Amino acid sequence: MAFAGLRPRSIGSYDGTDGLTVGDLPEIEVEGKHISFEKVPIIVRVRAKNSKAKHGYLSFLGSEGCLAIQQYLEQRLIDGVKVDTKTDVVHPERSDKKFSGAQNIGDGVRRAMRSAGLDQHPYVWRTYFLSRLLEASNAGKVTDRYVEFWAGHTDDVTSKHYTTGRANLPQSMVEDMRAAYKRAEAYLATVPTGSEQEEMKISIRAGMLEVAGYPRDEADALARDPEADVPALVRRKFGASVGLPIAPASRGGEQKHRLPPPR
Repeated sequence: MAFAGLRPRSIGSYDGTDGLTVGDLPEIEVEGKHISFEKVPIIVRVRAKNSKAKHGYLSFLGSEGCLAIQQYLEQRLIDGVKVDTKTDVVHPERSDKKFSGAQNIGDGVRRAMRSAGLDQHPYVWRTYFLSRLLEASNAGKVTDRYVEFWAGHTDDVTSKHYTTGRANLPQSMVEDMRAAYKRAEAYLATVPTGSEQEEMKISIRAGMLEVAGYPRDEADALARDPEADVPALVRRKFGASVGLPIAPASRGGEQKHRLPPPR
């Protein structure tokens, strides 16, 4: 609910006869007693039958949510449960039904919240998903239209008929959505994400370059270039400021942000 924006009824129907399955997370891979993922963030498909608006859509789940899914399914494998595409993602604790019912899912979330001292309604986690992604949208990480789509909303006429509302999304759009979710993931996660840590490294690299005298735009571009030797660039800039010899420009007159190899 917090990381993918799903409603309880999309995880388990009210009568416990249907719900989210491993097959709805198509990038999960089961090998023996181990769970892995083809790529992260993973797709989370909500089938029309389990959607409030009765239309199919998809959302995503980042590294923190994937870790929880991995640990939960691996424990079920250890317990002897066969995990395949038809396996329920959230299994009922005290019932013979195939899936946990929506009410039971809400109750389980509520118990966990109460034990942590939180007295809000379980639906607050879907609100959390939408409000945090609104902040990410304001920061330019993701478009509002993608957020509305991941939430299962169908109010936008343009998206309904021409873009995200099409029956089969082109793979290029799915991958663009995945990239957008990854950019926004730090707004949802409760622990530092890989992308968040990478942004911190980039910020430090850019700060070093700015202190050395590079303009902000150039410093940011160099900090994001995986081939840029930032320490060497900083030494070179400081060398220029005190009159030390500078390596000549690279061949063809094109400026390269590298020192020549040592002789």
